[in-house]
Amino acid sequence: MKTGTRSPWQVQLTDLLSSPDAPRVITPAILDRMASSLPQSPSRMSVYRWIRDSVADGSLGRAGRGVYLNNLADPKPEPDEAVTVLSPKATVSLQRVLSKTGVYKGDGSVITAVVPLERNAPPPKVGVFEYGIGTVWLFAIPERVLFACDRALRLQEGVSYPIATPEKALSDWLYLGASTKSRLDLPNVADLDLSAINQDKMRIIASRMGVGNVWLSLFRESRELHGTQRQPSLGLEDEDTDSGPGASML
Repeated sequence: MKTGTRSPWQVQLTDLLSSPDAPRVITPAILDRMASSLPQSPSRMSVYRWIRDSVADGSLGRAGRGVYLNNLADPKPEPDEAVTVLSPKATVSLQRVLSKTGVYKGDGSVITAVVPLERNAPPPKVGVFEYGIGTVWLFAIPERVLFACDRALRLQEGVSYPIATPEKALSDWLYLGASTKSRLDLPNVADLDLSAINQDKMRIIASRMGVGNVWLSLFRESRELHGTQRQPSLGLEDEDTDSGPGASML
């Protein structure tokens, strides 16, 4: 859309979306609220036409039905950022995180995420979904297991959307891979570089999620394959809490 053909409200809305505190993932409702705050607020239909034109010129990226990446933001948003809008309780995890952090040497092109399986609530939607941002694979883990650790151990700091630490991402994978109700297999040790994993954090997270022994077995396989590494210790805390994957609906 050429600047000379834009109305004042379109210029103002573009400026708002280019500002440092602009939302990085947006919906028509968010844009409608932003537009209604302008001195000359447009009609809702005008906003929808602006969305269509902005997708066409690349200012907005279609992430999914009614969800868009704000490509006017600096830096531009990553596709992963839209996952928690498409699935509000999701946390990017598993192979996607491990691929980005150099732990997983396999294919990390699919956006993998985990959602809580909550008591007294309908089961979450899980499975493989095709969106504008690509393929998203959602897995469910019981909330008592998913949130067994402190936030600092679970989530990366300084990121605007929920994304697991490498240690939590690997623990999620071990939990799902060890569960008989999951479609996800345990990782192939040959595809992993565990040198990027903080073993102290990994021990705590795996223990609290009930997969301390699964982690220890994986580590021993890696040590045999790649050479000597420091042996992780399970400790008393792990023995008390390592009960294995429970009843997860996946």
